[in-house]
Amino acid sequence: MSRGAERLVIAVMHWIATLLASASLASAQLIAYESFSGMPTSGGISGSGADATGWTQSSWQGATAPYHSIGNQAPAMSYQITNGGLVNGGDSCAVISTAPEPTTTEVAFSRTMIPVNTTLYFSFLLRPLTIGTGSDFIRFAIKSGGAQLLAVGLRPDQGQTYLGLYADEIGTSGSGYSGLNPLYTGSTYFIAGRITRSSSTSTKIEIRLNPSAAFVDSWNQSNSDGSQPSTYDRISISAYSEDTGGPSTSVAIDEIRVGYTWNDVVPKSTTQTVVPTLSIAPAIAVNWQSKTNKSYQPQRSYDMINWTDFGATISGNGQQRNFLDSADQVPKSFYRVIER
Repeated sequence: MSRGAERLVIAVMHWIATLLASASLASAQLIAYESFSGMPTSGGISGSGADATGWTQSSWQGATAPYHSIGNQAPAMSYQITNGGLVNGGDSCAVISTAPEPTTTEVAFSRTMIPVNTTLYFSFLLRPLTIGTGSDFIRFAIKSGGAQLLAVGLRPDQGQTYLGLYADEIGTSGSGYSGLNPLYTGSTYFIAGRITRSSSTSTKIEIRLNPSAAFVDSWNQSNSDGSQPSTYDRISISAYSEDTGGPSTSVAIDEIRVGYTWNDVVPKSTTQTVVPTLSIAPAIAVNWQSKTNKSYQPQRSYDMINWTDFGATISGNGQQRNFLDSADQVPKSFYRVIER
């Protein structure tokens, strides 16, 4: 055994971790985004983001029937997506209510977005606040101008214990709803979906409660007059009730996103980047001829009397093996290899 000469040794890490895609809004290709952040609880309102031209509705703030308002939720609205990222609501959210009842027409507030004529993906946070009667409903819809096409519907069950979630269509062929998926007060839900042109005269909406799960409901709309809009250009949230008085239905909505792909509207989890490192330093190299099926334990001593194990056991392979140590040892060090 002999000590190796002092020399430069380059140590490079043996792995590079794969960086998963970030879910930040800066990287998402969003058609529209609204967090309601910083909006006042009274007075005017305008949409956030460079593509927003504002929300419109005469009864939005301070009107005779304030069906819609800006509010804060405690605790703040958030949702951890299974195998995905955390969606956090900001300091404000939109609160939508059927009160005061009845509403003689469906009252809605809406904002424009970049006109698109392709498949759309959307998502938003939702928290049921109060459960009214079965004649109440609240909708989140994608529209073409003033025509409401396909929507996420919310309707109380007859027992007034939950809001039923369903895919809804409002068009020239009428309206309807299918299976109800229960949403309870006190919980925050992350709803995601897509709207697809399934043919030249038909459009389909599909919705999920958790984007990692299967679709919970869908609806295919075929307009009786065979027409389909050329573009989608508006987000709408509406409320309606045929009751002559309460109880009313209300929900909070936050973090509205509309995009071209699931990755645009559904945040992904991120992992910490493991960056390869390069180290150049004076080192001692100890080399020896190994034997197959033998194990070797490097040892180090400062007085050639007391020896301690240095590093892990090294397996022999019939070729030269080695181990390294810093050449900056103080005091001077000695090395040996024990065959085991």
